[in-house]
Amino acid sequence: MVLYWIAARYCDKSLRLQFERGFDFVRYNRLLIRSKCGKELIAAFDPSFVPLLEAGLHVITKMRPDANLRYLYTGGKKKGRGRPKVLDGKVNCKQIDKRRFKEFFRDKHTVCYSAKVYCVILKKMVRIVYIQDIKTLRYELLMCTDTGLSPQKILDYYRLRFQIEFLFRDAKQYAG
Repeated sequence: MVLYWIAARYCDKSLRLQFERGFDFVRYNRLLIRSKCGKELIAAFDPSFVPLLEAGLHVITKMRPDANLRYLYTGGKKKGRGRPKVLDGKVNCKQIDKRRFKEFFRDKHTVCYSAKVYCVILKKMVRIVYIQDIKTLRYELLMCTDTGLSPQKILDYYRLRFQIEFLFRDAKQYAG
């Protein structure tokens, strides 16, 4: 399907010239996603995603267990002069504040929470999905730069990433 789309837009000579030059992976994927997916520009990647953020894509990825995150301040405005308070305390990922995280999914093995927090490394607000195993209390952190995306969609998109990797593995195995 992708090759057909490329071949329909370029003649044979210009297609060969495209492959002789250095390939701009980010630009190509951005054009492909915009032409096929409409308004949602989301990519599920490993943590080497900074060029994707600069290209305007939203990213869903797994974070380190010791991620540097801060809560957003929701209290009242203080009286007097000075800059208004924007950030509150640091997020303790080992034991989250369940008053600030909202539970959105529970089954007999896992419980999932979500919250909007500030990522210090990216210098922007992100949505965090906190997945915790009920028996062992082990947890995983998923991050999405699109704060308007629902937590369930973030979880679904991240799960789809592994299906895509299986497709790549099978394609490499059978195509050579």
